[in-house]
Amino acid sequence: MTNEELLTRYPWLVTRNRFTDQPYYDGSTELDMMPTGWREAFGEQMCEEMNNEMRTWSKSNYDNFRILQIKEKWGALRVYVNFSSEELNEILAKYTTTSRVTCLQCGRPARWISRGWICPWCDDCAVENLHACHMDDDQFQDKFISIQDYYEKEED
Repeated sequence: MTNEELLTRYPWLVTRNRFTDQPYYDGSTELDMMPTGWREAFGEQMCEEMNNEMRTWSKSNYDNFRILQIKEKWGALRVYVNFSSEELNEILAKYTTTSRVTCLQCGRPARWISRGWICPWCDDCAVENLHACHMDDDQFQDKFISIQDYYEKEED
């Protein structure tokens, strides 16, 4: 879906000046801040589920809903909003969990977490990232940890 189509379907995706709340109408959406792989894998589905929940709200709450920020933090999706409901929080939590095991570059299932800047990567994108950092294949274990090992360590 193009940004124009997204904005028609989900008017709350319009980017706004954080101080004046005036829309920019520059063709961008708040979804543009989501890493490409996540946007391709589940961005539109997340918006559809959010919209379905928000349509149960009053017109005033729906019209005044704002996404304040979308970003990756500690290898997971973060979506900050001006207000929410328990159901919307559950939707956002579901996609935060999904993002942890989805390659942020291409949207395929992730098998690796990068060390340092913690991000989930599929096999191909991990190797591409390694080479972009001017590292050799034999340095792979220095740069990445398996997603399974990473989350097992996190639970300890």
